[in-house]
Amino acid sequence: MVSTSDSNHNLFYLITLWGFLNALIPLIINSIVSVFFNETQMETCLRRQMRDLKTELSDISMSDEFAKYAKIQRKLNKAKDQLKSESDAQTLYRIKARFILYGIFYITSALVTVWLMWNYRYEVLFRLPDNLFWPFGFILAFPTGVSGAIGITPWTIITTFVGRQLVKLVSL
Repeated sequence: MVSTSDSNHNLFYLITLWGFLNALIPLIINSIVSVFFNETQMETCLRRQMRDLKTELSDISMSDEFAKYAKIQRKLNKAKDQLKSESDAQTLYRIKARFILYGIFYITSALVTVWLMWNYRYEVLFRLPDNLFWPFGFILAFPTGVSGAIGITPWTIITTFVGRQLVKLVSL
């Protein structure tokens, strides 16, 4: 079953956009997690308290006022321990949220991709001269069967691959 149109520009743009969007899923998830799981007010307070205690420690001579220095050092250690336990809990929530979001996004992406490939499998996205990709033309035309055509399956793979490479290049 071959499409009657020589090419389908709207489908071409949709598949290209979809491939690049799939490549951006990790960035989207990281943005969502950073917005919803930013530093808590308690962590901010503990960091401020630690900074004040460190400043106070730097103003005190350890040899002249050892008892006061040791007391502040114990407060600083206690604040560090509290911050570490609070950060560990927050990190666990971030990991869980990231895992759930990855599952939701990738399952949705896979279902939409399979639906697009199934419903438009015989559509020609665009045509090129028959001998341009000579030994690989039949692979690029899959599953349309039209010589010189680019099918939805290879184009989805190509755009997703190029999108991931661009994301890697930009994030370096």
